[in-house]
Amino acid sequence: MSPVNEIRDDEILADIQAGAMDTELMEKYNLSAKELRSSFQRLTDSGRLEVSEICHSPVFWDETIDCESRRGYPRLLLAFVQRIHEEECPEKQGLVIDVTEKGMQVKGIAGTLGEVRTFQVVPRRFTGVAAFRFTAECVWNCTDPTDAQPLLGLRVAEISAEDKGRLRAFIRFITLGK
Repeated sequence: MSPVNEIRDDEILADIQAGAMDTELMEKYNLSAKELRSSFQRLTDSGRLEVSEICHSPVFWDETIDCESRRGYPRLLLAFVQRIHEEECPEKQGLVIDVTEKGMQVKGIAGTLGEVRTFQVVPRRFTGVAAFRFTAECVWNCTDPTDAQPLLGLRVAEISAEDKGRLRAFIRFITLGK
């Protein structure tokens, strides 16, 4: 192992043990999902990290991560229905299908490429997470072939520090259940 990887792995190990999430590690160390997974693998192979310490990590278990992946953050699929609505027009509701700190896939709300709108997510009560809002750009759109519902790919364009904390808490709930 190169000295650079060894030093970075030491720092990553300390952050994991302090409770850092995959997305926080990727952002702090400027890593792709594949690079973070490699670091996890080196740490578990060397016996310095137990699999039980990262069993909640989507990056560790995602066999689909490859070198060609353009996704910078691991996609977190929701195990429960989560509603989202446009802030200006609450009756325009959709469902969050997957989420990262940088964006999400939404079903049931139509949009056009490049369009920027403000959305609000009101997490279900059992999550213990407060509502959060963000401004997002539509980066892709299509129609779900199974039920003809619109699908949107949203990239977070603007989010306050407080709302980013709530988004992270929501992601933490999805991945860790707390």
